[in-house]
Amino acid sequence: MDLTYVPPVIQEGEVVVQILEEDIAEEKQKWNRALIMYVVGNTPTIGAVERFVAAQWGKVRKPKVLYHSDRYFTILLNSVKERDEVLMNGPYTMNSRPVILKAWAEGFDFNEEVLKTILLWVKFPKLPLNYWSNKALSKIGSGLGKPLYADTCTTVADRISYARVLIEMDITRTLPGTIKLIDPNGKVIEQMVQYDWKPQYCQTCCQTGHSCHNMKVQKQEVGQQTYGMQSQGKIWKVVRILDPKTDKIDTRGRFLEQLEEDSDGIQSNNSKYEQWQLAKGKSATKKNGDGRDEMEVNTGNAFTALVDTAQRLVQMTREQDKEREQPRDRGRRGNTNQKAIMMNIIVWNVRGMNKVYKQKELKTFIRENKVVLIAVLENRVKETKAESIIKKIFNNWRWIANYSQAPRGRIWIAWDQKKVDFEGYKMHQQYIIGEVTERQNGNKFRFGAVYGMHTIQDRKRLWEDMEKAIVGATDPCVLMGDYNTILTSEDRAQGTQVQEFEVKDFKVFIWRNGLTELKRVGRKYTWTNNHVHSKIDRILVNAARIQKWPVMEGRALQPGFSDHCPLSLPMDYE
Repeated sequence: MDLTYVPPVIQEGEVVVQILEEDIAEEKQKWNRALIMYVVGNTPTIGAVERFVAAQWGKVRKPKVLYHSDRYFTILLNSVKERDEVLMNGPYTMNSRPVILKAWAEGFDFNEEVLKTILLWVKFPKLPLNYWSNKALSKIGSGLGKPLYADTCTTVADRISYARVLIEMDITRTLPGTIKLIDPNGKVIEQMVQYDWKPQYCQTCCQTGHSCHNMKVQKQEVGQQTYGMQSQGKIWKVVRILDPKTDKIDTRGRFLEQLEEDSDGIQSNNSKYEQWQLAKGKSATKKNGDGRDEMEVNTGNAFTALVDTAQRLVQMTREQDKEREQPRDRGRRGNTNQKAIMMNIIVWNVRGMNKVYKQKELKTFIRENKVVLIAVLENRVKETKAESIIKKIFNNWRWIANYSQAPRGRIWIAWDQKKVDFEGYKMHQQYIIGEVTERQNGNKFRFGAVYGMHTIQDRKRLWEDMEKAIVGATDPCVLMGDYNTILTSEDRAQGTQVQEFEVKDFKVFIWRNGLTELKRVGRKYTWTNNHVHSKIDRILVNAARIQKWPVMEGRALQPGFSDHCPLSLPMDYE
C-alpha cells in the first residue's frame, strides 16, 4: 500500500489532522462484518480459535482470525449476514469457558464494551402472546439494555412457552430477575426474566468471569472447616478414621465416600473414631495405624471426587467395589438353586485402540465380564490395520465397522457368534443399528451403538437420521453409547452452567421416539477430564424393551484405561 503526503491543518499554532468520512468509509464497511471474541478466564492460541470456529461455525466460510494484545480476537467474516448468523446461534463455550461475542463498531473500546457490556440471550417466560410483536419486544428488551434480535422460534411463534431475545446488557449492574410492564388498560404486569448465561462481574478488580468476594467467602468457609490452632509452626487437627464396613455407602452407587465434618465442633478425643495428630511441615504421620484396609484417594486420579482441602476421602476395598457391581437378582422365580447364565453387552469409548497394552486389557476385560457383544467407540484405528487388531482382541468373533461413513475409525461392533448373532442394517457416521438374536432362547431386540459428535450441529444430524432408523419400532429397542451431550444440569459437575441450547435437541429426540433412560447402577458420572465430570454415556430403551425385561438394570463400570466408563447391559436368564 503506497501512501501520499497530505498537508495537515494548522489550528492555533498546532498541527491537526482532519479525518473525513470518505477517508474511512471503505475500511468501515470492511470491519462492519467483524466480530470481537473474548474467552472468559483464558486466552487460547490463534490455532485453537480457528479450530473452534471451524467446528462451531461450520456453515460460514473460513474467516480471518486476528489477535489483539488486550487478549481478545477479531474475527473478520465474509459478510454481515454470516456475522449475524453466528450471533444468532450463540451462546458458545470453548473448553468449558464462556465465549463473549460482540459485533465490531466504530469507536470500539474493549475494556468498556466487552468487559462490561455483553450480548445475552434473555427469556421472558409466559409472556402474553399479544406482546410478541416487533414493537412490544423491542420496548421490553429496551428496559434491560439494547435489544438486537429475537430468535427464530420467537419470530415465527413455533414455541410459545417463552420469548427469547438477544440483548446487549451492562453486566456491571445487577441483572434484573423481573421487569414491570404496563398493559393498555393500565394494569401492571411483573414479567419474569431468565438468562441463558448469567456472567459474573467482579466489582473489586473490574474483570469478567469471577468474583473476589465469593472467592474470599469460600476461603473463609474452608478455614472454618479446618479445626485446629497454629502455634510455633505446629498445627493440631482432628482426623476421623472411616471404616468401609460401618460407614454409609453413597446411594448413587459411587465407590467413593466423602467425610462430612461435624458442624457442632470438635468432639471428645475419647471417641473411638477420632484421634489427635500433630502435623509438622508439609506432611503428618498417623499415630497408631489400626490395620484397616483403606487408602487415601489420590486426587489426581481421573474419577476421584472433588473435595475441600479440609476433607479426606477413603476408597472402599476392591472386594467391596466388585460386590456392589454384581447384578441384582430381583424378580427371579422358580428354583433358586438353578445356576443362571450371565452374558453382557458392552459399549465403551476407549479413546484409541492402537496401543498394545490397551488391546491386552480389553481382551482381559471381555473375558472377565463374560462379554458376548461389544461396541468399541472412538477406536482411532485405520481401516488397513483394523482386521489384524480385531483378531488379536476378539479371536474368531465376527465384527462390523462404519469405516464407509467414518474413515478415521469411530465404531466397531464385535460379537461371539456362538452366543449371539448381530445383523447390522443401518450404518452412519455416528451410530450402527441392527438386530441382536440370543441363540439359546431366540430372543430378539433392536440394538444401536451411538457415538455422537462434538458439535450441536453435527448432533442434529444424528437425531434426525437415527429417528428415521427407529421410527415406528414396536420390537424392543436399546440405544447405548457416548452421546457427547447431557440432559439436565445434574449431569455435569464443576463445568460451565448448563444452557438450554445444549440439551433441547436431545430431549426432543427422546420424547418424540418414546424412549426413556434405563435404570443404572454404578458410577453417576461416566466421563471426566480431571476437572469437569459429566454423564454423557447412556442406555436408552423403548417401552417394548421395558415390558419384556422389566427388572433389567444397566451398569456403569470402572473406567480402566479410558476416561469413559464402559456401559454394561446384562442378559440374565435361566
